[in-house]
Amino acid sequence: MPRRLYLFELADVHVDELTTVAIEEARSRFLADHAPSSANLWLEIVKLLMYYAVRRGMITAIPFRVSKLKVQRRPRARLSPSLAQKWIATIDEIDGRGSVSIAVRMMLGIGLREAETRTARWEWLDLDRGTYTPGVTKGREAVALPVPPWLLDHLRPLLKTQGLVIARPDGRLLPAQFTARAIRRANERTGTPGLTPHRLRGTYATAQAEAGVPVPEIKRVMRHKQDSTTLGYIEADPAFSVAGQQKMAETVRLRHAAWSTSHTESQPARW
Repeated sequence: MPRRLYLFELADVHVDELTTVAIEEARSRFLADHAPSSANLWLEIVKLLMYYAVRRGMITAIPFRVSKLKVQRRPRARLSPSLAQKWIATIDEIDGRGSVSIAVRMMLGIGLREAETRTARWEWLDLDRGTYTPGVTKGREAVALPVPPWLLDHLRPLLKTQGLVIARPDGRLLPAQFTARAIRRANERTGTPGLTPHRLRGTYATAQAEAGVPVPEIKRVMRHKQDSTTLGYIEADPAFSVAGQQKMAETVRLRHAAWSTSHTESQPARW
């Protein structure tokens, strides 16, 4: 039941009396009408409550050991290069080239999180160097991000000496998820289901990888602490593997197993 976070009988058990068996039984009940991925989120919430209890001195350690379920990873949405112009034009039409239009360009162009577009300030944009350094970030870092010329061209006519790049009419911060509705409508109109602000950031990371940017540099501009986090954002394009296979075949003159030994070495190599 939602009001008790689907804790079932666990809601009446003291935190120091929880056991692995009790957690697994509650999760099994949760799985009766929820997907395994949702069950993993459920487990994270339960553990979060336990961490709070540890910090408050209610218990000395989490009293159970339960691992996440293994789930099949599904392909995640990203904005196709062939649809990018149409999708952005649709956002402009929906938003009237306002705050959302600027925000989605900053997500796609420099990989900002949606929250970082809300707090973006003009004084953090360096036109001379062509960089933007977000000053309010998830990891408290200050990394200068290269700004592509097309994004600079879009921002230059709007340039101010200081203040928020996008804001409410009264100057206050825009609300969280302020781009969600426009993005959802643009997805419906252009046939690009599943795109979210987070997946626009993933599109940026994937585009960097496809352009040949090394993972350590993508990690730096994404402002991640671990390589594995960065790799989780990148969706591989099979075309690059196909090209690599062909290049390898040409380089080492690999032959298809069916190639007859009667062929001479002068004939071209093939699979």
